[in-house]
Amino acid sequence: TESMALKRMVKIFKNNYALLLFTAITAGITEEILFRGYIQPRLEMLFKNPYLAIVVSSILFGLLHYTYGTVINVLGPIFISLVFAVHYWKFKNLKILIFSHFLWDFILLEIAIHR
Repeated sequence: TESMALKRMVKIFKNNYALLLFTAITAGITEEILFRGYIQPRLEMLFKNPYLAIVVSSILFGLLHYTYGTVINVLGPIFISLVFAVHYWKFKNLKILIFSHFLWDFILLEIAIHR
C-alpha cells in the first residue's frame, strides 16, 4: 500500500515544483551532514567498530522515515543509507553523498508526481 503521508506530499509537489526541488536539496544536505558527517563517526568512536556504526546509523536513518507510513518507506532508506555509509567510511566525502542523496530524492519524487 502507498503511504498517505507521501500521497499528501505528492499533491503539494505537483503544484509547486520549486518546493520539490528545495525539499530534495535540503534533505540531501541536512541528512548527510547529520547522519554521515556527525552521527556515523561518533558511533564509530563509541562502538570502536566501523561496521556496527554503519549498521546502527543506517537503521536510525531508516527509522527517521517511519512517519511516511509503510515498511518500504523505512527499508528503502535503510538500504540506501548502508550504501552511503559505506562510501563515507571509505572515502570521507560528504559532497558526493549530498549530491547523490539529492538526486535519489529528486528522482523518487519525480516518479511519484508523474504516476
